[in-house]
Amino acid sequence: MIDQLSPPILERRSNEIHVLLPGLTPRNANNADRFIEHPYRDGFHDQVSATIRGGQEELDFSERKGQWERRCEQKGQGEFREVESGYKLCQADSDLFMRGTTEGPLIFACNKISDKNPYCTLAEHTGAEYGVLNLEFSRKYVYQADEIRKRFRALLDSFAEN
Repeated sequence: MIDQLSPPILERRSNEIHVLLPGLTPRNANNADRFIEHPYRDGFHDQVSATIRGGQEELDFSERKGQWERRCEQKGQGEFREVESGYKLCQADSDLFMRGTTEGPLIFACNKISDKNPYCTLAEHTGAEYGVLNLEFSRKYVYQADEIRKRFRALLDSFAEN
C-alpha cells in the first residue's frame, strides 16, 4: 500500500524552449533561419536555449555566493569588482557575474570572450517548484541577463496561468 501522505516524486526530465532575443520571439516562418541547430558549435547569436530540469534543486543564494567567492579566490583575481550596469565580475576559469536585483540575486557564468563561441549560463529555481531553469545565451547579451531572466519568468508564469 502506498503512503498517501508521502510527497510526489518529481521525474528527472528536461524540457527545452528556444526563442530569439531581444523579445523572446518563438520560431516562425519569418525567422526560422535565425535559429541555430547546434548553438554550442555555431554560436548562439540571438538565440536563447532554456531548459527546465525537473527533479533538481539549485543552491540558495548564500550557498552559491559562497561557492563563487571561493572559486574566485582559487581560480581568479580573488574578489569581485564592479563593472557595467551594477554587475560584479570575477575573472576566473569562467567569467563569474553577480548582481543584486529587486527580483532577487542574479548569479551566472560566461565563457571567456576569447572562446570560439562565448556564451553565458544562468541557472536558478523555476519559481514554481518544478526544478531548475537553465538559460544559455550569447555573451553579447551579458548585461541584459537580468532582463532575460525576468522575461523567461513571465513566460513560465503565463503557462501556469492557462
